Amino acid sequence: MNGNHDWMTEVMDSAKVSPDFRERCERAALLALDIARLRDERERVGFVALPFRAYLEGLGKIAGVSLAPLLTWFGIEDLSATATPGSLARLARELGLSAREAVVLLRVTTSERLGGAPILLLAARRRGGGPPANALDECDRALRQVESEYPPDVQAGIRHLESEVGQEYER
Repeated sequence: MNGNHDWMTEVMDSAKVSPDFRERCERAALLALDIARLRDERERVGFVALPFRAYLEGLGKIAGVSLAPLLTWFGIEDLSATATPGSLARLARELGLSAREAVVLLRVTTSERLGGAPILLLAARRRGGGPPANALDECDRALRQVESEYPPDVQAGIRHLESEVGQEYER
């Protein structure tokens, strides 16, 4: 067990709950704590133009959080391209990312999967190497430029991704 759970143990003991129920409650509490830790770290770090998987794994490492239980909770087998935009959006929303940030991270994922140049470098190139004024806006502009050269079916897939993420955030 992580941290001090004396209060939880006392409540569970006084309630005379089954060991199964106690275990489920403890797992849920630890999951909520991990989400809070990731959310806090995400607020410190802010937006970084990385593929969604790299961004989330990086937050997990910095926060000292194992992602496996979290991914399982959100119905995500792994962070590969097979994860649905809806499940990734639910996770992103819980971590405090805006819908726009989630979409941009997923678009960065698509760009890198297609073998495009790293978006961080493209964004830096566009601004001439100076400090970024707004990393999210910069990344979005660089992506739009790159995406304009994608085949129509890939562009349609990106619009679909944006729609799915938007719908999930509206719930």
